[in-house]
Amino acid sequence: MKTAFASILVLNLALAHAEEPRKPEIEASLATIPSLDVPKYMGTWYEIAKFPNFFQRNCVADTSAQYSAEPNGTVKVINRCRERNGDMTEAVGAARQIGDKNSPKLEVRFAPAWLSFIPMVWGDYWVI
Repeated sequence: MKTAFASILVLNLALAHAEEPRKPEIEASLATIPSLDVPKYMGTWYEIAKFPNFFQRNCVADTSAQYSAEPNGTVKVINRCRERNGDMTEAVGAARQIGDKNSPKLEVRFAPAWLSFIPMVWGDYWVI
């Protein structure tokens, strides 16, 4: 019964929050790189600056993102950082390229894989 209720709730949320239209003024102000060679993007990247965001609110140092190719064509993403209390924390997600094989636009999700069918669990990830 709980599983059925949870499934109905998730479906209702997905339908109620169908993908919102993108804001043209934001898209116009972000110029992506001309193309992205995804295999060359694999590896560990270190943060040198950021815009404040909700999901990194407790991060104070040692922020990195590790990208690795998966057999199914997606990219495994592991984000790590040191929190105020000194502990390291991490979030594991997946990314997928949008468009052709050289597209600099990807989508990333950190929600469980079984929620991948819901558009709102995927966020824009553009290489600029």
